[in-house]
Amino acid sequence: MNERIEVTVDPSDMNRQAITYSFIITVLAFVLYLPIWGFKINLGWDILLKFYVCYMLGIIIHELLHAIGFIIFGKAKLGDIKFGFIMKHMMPYAHCKVPITALSYKISLLLPVILTGIVPFSLGVILGNGLWVTVSVFLIAGGVGDWIIFRKIYKYPHDALLEDHPSAIGCVVNLKV
Repeated sequence: MNERIEVTVDPSDMNRQAITYSFIITVLAFVLYLPIWGFKINLGWDILLKFYVCYMLGIIIHELLHAIGFIIFGKAKLGDIKFGFIMKHMMPYAHCKVPITALSYKISLLLPVILTGIVPFSLGVILGNGLWVTVSVFLIAGGVGDWIIFRKIYKYPHDALLEDHPSAIGCVVNLKV
C-alpha cells in the first residue's frame, strides 16, 4: 500500500521568501565582495546588456539543468520532460512527467542553483567579477522555490518515489506503507 503526500508551495509565499532571500544574498555578496575588490559601478548600456543576456541564459540553463538531473539521476527520458512558463507568476519550469526517486529529485532540484548560482557567485568573488556576482545573486534568488521544495522533501527516504505535481508548484511523494 502506498501513501501519497502532496508537497506544494504557494507562489505568493514563494515570491515573498524570494525577496527575503534575495536581500540576504545581496548583503552576503556585499560583505564578501566589497572588502576584497571595493565598490565600482559601471552602469553603461554595454554592462546592462551583458547582465540581461547572462541572466536570460542563466534562466534557460537553470531549467535545462533540472532536465539533465531528471534524465541522468532519475533515469527519465527526454520525452518525459516538459518545459514551460507560468505567465501569471513569471515562472519558467522543467516538469518531469514520470516518478523518480527522492534522491534523484533532490539532486535535480539543487543542481541548477549550485551550477548557475553558487559556483559563479564564488568565482565572481574570487576573481573580482562584479557581473558574475550580480547575475548569480539573481539566479540564486530565482532558485528559492527549488530550495523551499528541497527543504520540504528532505525528510523523505531516498528511495521514495516522487513525481512533479500535475497542477501546483511542488511534488507528490509516494511512500510505501
